[in-house]
Formats: sequence, structure tokens, C-alpha cells
Amino acid sequence: MPTPSRKAEHSDFSLSVAANDASRRNDAAVTCVYAIAHTPVRLWGIDAQTRLRRQVAQLPNLRWIDDLSEAGDTPVVIVRADYLFEVRTLKALALQSDVVLYCGADERAAAVQLTHADRAQAQRWLADRDGEPPVALRKITADALSRFDATLRRAETPLLEPVSAERRGELESMLYGNAYKGITDLVTKWLWPAPARRGVRWCADNGITPNAVTSFGLLLVLGAGFAFWQGHYALGLAMGWVMTWLDTVDGKLARVTVQSSRIGHLMDHGVDLIHPPFWYVLWGVSLVGFQPVFGLDLAAINGLIIGGYVGGRVIEGVFDRLLGCSVFAWRPFDAWFRLITARRNPALILLSAGVIAGRPDLGLVAVALWTAVSTAVLIVRMMQGIAQRVRCGALESWLADGNQAQQQYPRSFRTFANTRAAYAGAAPEAAQSSVRSANAIALHAWLEQHSDGAEFAADPTVAALLDVLRKRFGDSLSAVLIYGSYLRGKRDTVLDFYVLLEDYRALPWWQTMLCCIVSPNVYQIKVDSGGKEIRAKCAALSLGCFERAVRRDFHSYFWARFAQPSKIVYCNDQTTRNRVVTALANAARTFIGRALPVLPPSLSTHDLWAGALLHTYRSELRVEKPGRIEALVDAEPEYYRTVTPLLDIPALQPAASGEPEQWCADVSAGARRRGALEWRLRRIVGKVLTVFRVATAATMFDAPLDYILWKIERHTGMRAKPNALQRRWPLVFAWPLLWGLYRRGAFR
Repeated sequence: MPTPSRKAEHSDFSLSVAANDASRRNDAAVTCVYAIAHTPVRLWGIDAQTRLRRQVAQLPNLRWIDDLSEAGDTPVVIVRADYLFEVRTLKALALQSDVVLYCGADERAAAVQLTHADRAQAQRWLADRDGEPPVALRKITADALSRFDATLRRAETPLLEPVSAERRGELESMLYGNAYKGITDLVTKWLWPAPARRGVRWCADNGITPNAVTSFGLLLVLGAGFAFWQGHYALGLAMGWVMTWLDTVDGKLARVTVQSSRIGHLMDHGVDLIHPPFWYVLWGVSLVGFQPVFGLDLAAINGLIIGGYVGGRVIEGVFDRLLGCSVFAWRPFDAWFRLITARRNPALILLSAGVIAGRPDLGLVAVALWTAVSTAVLIVRMMQGIAQRVRCGALESWLADGNQAQQQYPRSFRTFANTRAAYAGAAPEAAQSSVRSANAIALHAWLEQHSDGAEFAADPTVAALLDVLRKRFGDSLSAVLIYGSYLRGKRDTVLDFYVLLEDYRALPWWQTMLCCIVSPNVYQIKVDSGGKEIRAKCAALSLGCFERAVRRDFHSYFWARFAQPSKIVYCNDQTTRNRVVTALANAARTFIGRALPVLPPSLSTHDLWAGALLHTYRSELRVEKPGRIEALVDAEPEYYRTVTPLLDIPALQPAASGEPEQWCADVSAGARRRGALEWRLRRIVGKVLTVFRVATAATMFDAPLDYILWKIERHTGMRAKPNALQRRWPLVFAWPLLWGLYRRGAFR
């Protein structure tokens, strides 16, 4: 990358660049924003142009223009839409004067700010990016922009990343992590990041707005309050905890989809501000026959709670307005104390503990006492802050200078500079390492060729079924895989399709919910081909969910299936094909890596795969004849011989004898014990999941019981005949029939 100016390389200058330029220009002056370039990649369900427009609309001093001539004489920021910006990146860039902003990830120019420089020349150069930028432009990187985010109380370099389909999962994870507060309570910081990300994902995929989530949360607030009033503490706490989760979801959804609004802000913060003391008072009202504790009767407890809560909130507001800094962002102590300050979530922990102990009264007393202690601490910090303000001027957060904070308070900086769990909650599913091993590259190339299902897609039967899938799922359809006995030459069978979706827009809301709870959704489709009815079973889930499942799922359902041969018979573009092939490679690695601890130390390629398949079959209610597993491996030996040496699994090493297709499982005794325990747990979890999947399939299948019994008879030879009542209401009346087959050994 062209070397940025020396000043931009120094951290002390990094924080002053924006301030210095801002002092030279009137902050109230409008800066126009104009976008060039394009990317088809949608992040959190919205395209790049829409994201940029919404970001600009949130900043009062920025104005979006569709033609550069509309800017007139006002300063202009020209951005490339194939880069990902966040609001504060654009805000800080607008305060600069005649600069070109380089992206550290690819070392190329992503935007320019033009105050006096030639606009036409700068636009042409930014579009082509050939050679050095115009001499009038100073070079900076995102590190030269202010790192401290006062709104979210964290210190991170403003986001600037190149957008590509391969990095979509990684970029979405960055956006979600950047939407998370660094300083917050312990529940929000460490419990909610991963579950809330799932909620944000579902809402974004289904077009649910943040205000809708907030409105539902308000209903739960009212429901929880009523339950507390009536003494139904467990029910009220359940609604209360769901509401706290939704309170995390709506804010993160608003930020990642750039849908923050004044009304939404007022609704969210208004509800958060008002409801907690009402909950506590209603809890107290339900305590009939309350006996004073520590000399405190209900009136005193309510006084402590209401007075302490209101006093604490007033101190927080006055501290911020009067002293110029959030009380919880002033010093590391305040950030640590914020984890347990008597706000709603820590108070719910105390109330929940009281209910579990059978003493809801003591839970309320604990809330009252801790509220009083928290407010007392805030009063002391307020007095110390005023004294510091008088002596030294306006207070500054310890996170304002990230480098200094990292050196002086390394542990606190690691904890509060950002919420790392928000990033870890979703590893970059579709991201590929920039440096991959030769084996990984070879495996991807070979699988891409082997998984090409063009020959099968040309089959009139398969083509007819694909037409049905296209009509059913529309634009949401990303890819279709075929697997199972059809690939092994059997044509008198039900075809097995896996349908990978971009999102769940094509599904009814209740099917979307089922897929989010226990994926995949399973459907039956039919076509007439040559006067004969052809049936197919199709399992549907999102491509992102598929990518995560083959890498991280505890149970073997996904990674065991797709470690075996499969064919891609439909794909909407090459980028999606690359993602699917990468997922297939990850499935094979996960499959063998998880199986090695329970396999013999020395084994052949055939025994490696057959042994792993045996354990995965045992972890589901599978219906297979003896010898079935060996037949699967023998059906395509070239696949297993080729894939195995390319997996790059450290614990799988070639045998010391050098004999071909012989392997050594280099697994420690401790890892073998853990592996054995995990597979025992998988057997339990798998059977429960199978029952759930069968139950959900019964809501979407035509004649689901007949299909299940046909499948059992085909694989085991055991026949069972249902009666009319069982056929009509399988979820209610078919269980005795299936239990009888289970007792006869039809599945284990």
C-alpha cells in the first residue's frame, strides 16, 4: 500500500487528526456523500447502497447525493460501495480535509474526502485506483480516525473492510460485534451475545423491524409485571428474561441493519428506564404476610428500591451532562462496577435466586439492599468526579486513548474495549483463510470437480423436480444437493435433496420458526415423469446455517451426511458453489476429527470411514440392514482414498510402516476419554433430535407415516400396517406403532 503520511502512523496523532480538522471547519457545515462501484453481496439482508444511504441519513451533517454535480461547493466524501463502512467511519472521515482513506485489509483506497481538491480527478482515480492518488490528497488509514465510541462505550478502530461473498459471514460478524457495547452488565456482555445473534439473524432474514421487536418486548414487560403482581414468579421471570434477550436483539438489529430511528430510540430507552421499579413494587405487593427483614418492612424496601433506582439514574445523567463523560466509562473501576450495578439484569439474577431458594421475599430484599449500595457508590464517584472536574477540567474516559489504556490497564482493556463474545458468537462461516495449505487447496479443487452434478441435473426426472423446487422457493433458492442411494445407481427410490436457501422469505412464518429451532425442514415433492409419479424428499435450511452446522454442530446429523459423496445439481452462481464446496470439505474434516478419539490407533482408510459412520449411525434412530455401512464405503472407494490424505487433521498421520492407505490415530488418552463421553452424549441428543425432526416433518409431509414405514421396510425388511386413525393423526396415535418397531429392532 502507498505509505500513509508519517503523522498518521503515530497513535498520538491518530486521535487528534479529526479534532484538528474539525477546528478548521465548521462542524455544522453539510458534507455530501457520493458512492461509486457496486457489490451484489447483501450483509444482514441489505445491499451496500441501501446501507450507505441509511448510514448517511443518521448523520445530520451528511447528505446523500446521486450525482456529484449536486454537491456544489460543499465538501464531498466519495466512497466505494464495495467496501463496508460503519456510521462512525463516515462521520470521522467527513471531518477530514482532502484525504484518501486506505483500507488496511487489502491496502487499497476505499474513499476520499474532498474539500479543495479536484473532484473529477479524484473520482476517476478512486474508480480505477491506478498509481498514486492526486498530489492534493493526504493518505490516511482507519487507524488515524478516533477509536473511542462514546455511544457504545468501547474503543475499536472504525470499521473499514472490503466486501466479498467469501467474507460475508466474517463481515456480518464484525458488524454484529461492532454493534455491541463494550461496557455493560454481565448478562448482556457474556450470556446474550450468541443467542441474541441468532435472534438478529432470524429477524433480518424475515424482515422484522427493530420497532416490532421492541413492541413485543413491551408486551412481555406488561405480562411479567402482571405475573409478579399475581405471585406467579417463575412465569414472570421467564417473561422477564425473554424480554431482556429481546432488548439486546432490537438494539443490535437496529445497528446491523441501520434502522435506528428516534421513535425506536425513545421506545427502547423509555421502556428500559421506566419498567424495572414497577416490577419490583408489583413483586412486593404479591408478598402476602411479608415479615420485616433486617428491620425493613415493605414500605422501607419500596423506598430503597424506588429512591435508589431514581437516584442512580439521575446521577448517571448529571455525571454525563455536567462532567462530560459517562460515569461507567470514566475509570476501569467504573467499567467493572457496571457489570454488577443494580440495573434490571443483575436484579433479575437476585430475584431468580430467591425463587429457586423458595424465598421470593429475600430476593426482593436483596434487590433493595444492592440498589442502595449501588447508588451510594455512584454518589461517591459523582463527588470524586466533581473534584476532578474542578482541578483538571472536563473528564475523559480511560478508553479515549486506546494505546495508553492498553498499556496501563491491559486486563481491563481486553475486557471492555469491545465485547469479544459478540464476535466469537459467530465465527466467519464463509470466510477462508488468506493462507491455506496446499492440501486444503487441493481438496477444494477435487471436491469442486467431484461434486459437479451437471450429469444428474440433466436427468429428466431430476430436472422436473428441480423445477418444482425453483417455483417453491423462488429467489431464496441458493443451491440444491442430491445425496443417498440415487447417486449409487438406484432408480426405484425416493430421491434425497438438500435445499440451501439464501433466507427464509419463501417459508411461512411457522415453518421458519421450526427451522430455526430444529433444522432442517423436511418436505415431500412429487412430479409426473413418463406417466409415473416420482417422489422426492427435500430438506431445507439456510446456506449460512448449513455452513455453521458442518463445522460446529455438536451432533453429527449434518457433518456425517455431507462428509459422504454428494452432488450439486443446482447453484445460482460460482460464489455460492465455492461456499458449498468449502462446506463439504469442512464436513469431512469435522467428521473424521470428531471420530478419531473413538477409533483404533491403527486402521485403514476403509476402517477409518466405516468406523466413523458406525458411530454416527448409532447417534440417530437409523434403520439399516447389517453390512450397510461397509457397502456405503465400498460403493465409492476413490472418494474416500482421495479425500482422506487431504484433510490436514493433525491427529491423523500416515502409518509409520509407510504402507499406503494405512493411518495412525495419534490421540491422547485424555482426548479418547473426552471423545467417548461426547459420543455417548451424541447418542442421547441424536435420538431426541430425531423424534423432534420426525414430528416437525409430519406437519409438512403428505402421508408422513406411510413414508416412514416404507423407509423402515426398505432398509430392514420389517413391515407394519397403520390404521386409518394413525394415518390421519400420526403425531397423536402413531407412537405405539413406532414403539413396537423400535422394540423389534427396526431402529436403534
